[in-house]
Amino acid sequence: VSTQSTGVVLSGAVAGLVGDSCMHPFDTLKARVQLAKGSTIPSLSGTIGHLLKLEGARGFYRGFGTVLVTTLPCTGFYFGLYEQCKRIGGNSSGSIFISGILSQSAAGFLFTPRDIIKERLQVKSHEGNAISLIKQIYYSQGVKGFFRGYWATTLLWGPYAGLFWNLYEGFKRNIRKVTRTELTIPGVLASAVCAASVSSVVTNPIDVVKLNYQVMAKLDKNSNTAFKIGLDMFKKYGPKVFMRGALARVLWIAPRTAISFVVYEQCLELFRNSS
Repeated sequence: VSTQSTGVVLSGAVAGLVGDSCMHPFDTLKARVQLAKGSTIPSLSGTIGHLLKLEGARGFYRGFGTVLVTTLPCTGFYFGLYEQCKRIGGNSSGSIFISGILSQSAAGFLFTPRDIIKERLQVKSHEGNAISLIKQIYYSQGVKGFFRGYWATTLLWGPYAGLFWNLYEGFKRNIRKVTRTELTIPGVLASAVCAASVSSVVTNPIDVVKLNYQVMAKLDKNSNTAFKIGLDMFKKYGPKVFMRGALARVLWIAPRTAISFVVYEQCLELFRNSS
């Protein structure tokens, strides 16, 4: 069991790093689109052109250093905890959903500080590097500043994880039934892309509110709550504001998840064969 758990953690860590490294530019685009002001949703092409004009190609990789440093422990812990929860709870849909939520909620204590630093660098709300941003947050807010929006993050990624794992496992089962063979790389790709696309669109409204909450310029203790920010956005821009960046989010999450899960499944297979 120990060797199997180690294989899951290491496979998840490598998978997360590969996926995040490949798709970081789309993550930056998503953040820029979702944080844009005004009632008109910016187009992807317009955002790309604007970013290239002002910052060049390197603008798409703002915050990437933070991703490189933090992704291995974050995703390794997440995958390891999910598999452990599922091992205890079983393979029913309810168990998978709860396992996804629990593992994401716990991993959120690692992901939230990472996302706060990454996103503020991506949308250029801080002109310095990650180190200077960490110092700024710590001296202005203390440790709690790094967990701003933890509950919003959990409310977003918890349901996403529960829904995604259910869809992913379901797609894999159906593909095995149809083909009557073990799952191949195309099967993993198709399962991951479909599950991630549906889950990302369903949870996009929460992502919009979370992002706006975490990168607000006002960081004092009297800042608005995530609920208040979402309500103000709804009153000002209408319900369509909550689908801002949905396409960019799918273009980021679906390929990233497909790449990650192909790497994850292949690494797991290597560990199984080696043990």
